[in-house]
Amino acid sequence: MGMAPLVTESKIPTVVMLAGASVVVERSPYMVCTSWTLGQSSATIADWAVKNGVKRIVTLVSDWAPGLEAEAAFKERVIKGEAQIVESMRSPLMNADFAPFLQRARDLKPDTLFVWVPAPVAGLLAKQFVERGLDKSGIRIVGPGDSLTDDDAPPQAQGGNMRGQGRANPPYALRLTRRKPVRA
Repeated sequence: MGMAPLVTESKIPTVVMLAGASVVVERSPYMVCTSWTLGQSSATIADWAVKNGVKRIVTLVSDWAPGLEAEAAFKERVIKGEAQIVESMRSPLMNADFAPFLQRARDLKPDTLFVWVPAPVAGLLAKQFVERGLDKSGIRIVGPGDSLTDDDAPPQAQGGNMRGQGRANPPYALRLTRRKPVRA
């Protein structure tokens, strides 16, 4: 976003290869993005969640433009699908302790927890989700899928404890219906 004023002033067409938040390219008429946005992938996982019977949802996103955009798109779609957002929580941008958020989610008894956090802390969130037993509590964790890959997941999650959890970003979207990994 910081370069948008410079691009506009100099009138230089600029291709942004990857910008998870759509606001990045909305700042200049000379910018275009060649990839997906978090809003698009969050809407996809919302549709999947509704089709798979999700009814009560808690959202947990980092208080930052990409997280807020992901949550807004997700909420819009699930509400249209007649699911209920029980609570929306915000974590600090590079938060390393998700215990209070996960405990609050457990106390609210949703069937689904929608999450988006930056990649550097996504593994911590997944690890704490498993350590606190939420993987066995009946709470499904879903998200756009760009932050945490199978290779980056903590060993507990790789071992199958988080199997059945949904994410929607390429190349992972096809995993929602297939058992074997799909790589782009």
